[in-house]
Amino acid sequence: MYVRPILEYAFQAWSPYFAKDIDMLEKVQRSFTKLPRQLKNKPYEERLKELKLTTLKHRRERGDLIETYKILSGHYDLKDFHEMFKRNNNTRLRGHHLKLERHKSHSNPYKHFLSNRVVRAWNKLPEDVVSAQNVNQFKNQLDKHTYTSTCQ
Repeated sequence: MYVRPILEYAFQAWSPYFAKDIDMLEKVQRSFTKLPRQLKNKPYEERLKELKLTTLKHRRERGDLIETYKILSGHYDLKDFHEMFKRNNNTRLRGHHLKLERHKSHSNPYKHFLSNRVVRAWNKLPEDVVSAQNVNQFKNQLDKHTYTSTCQ
């Protein structure tokens, strides 16, 4: 689809957080998935399956996790990463060793900034996903984890 890159452009920076904005973006994809005649009368989820697509919301969440992995594993030259992400140093937490903490914020945009909106999803990931050796392995492990958790 040629529309997706436009809908997803720089979403790590501007990701919508109001339901009306999320629905408006998804509505564009909904309408484009109806273009093939054989899919026109099928439900949205079925159209996505047949076209091997996911919702835009799912793609944004996956993209956030990938960007977080890249930042935490040093793929970007960020000298002040600790200002962007706050590591949770509590050793008594369950799960992986790279737990993050949310920054306290009073403004709505900052609450939904990448470093805050990704924390909950990042902290739920298993150790084998966050300790991937490279970006492609991380993506594969993430997709495998996401697929198995949605199928259960």
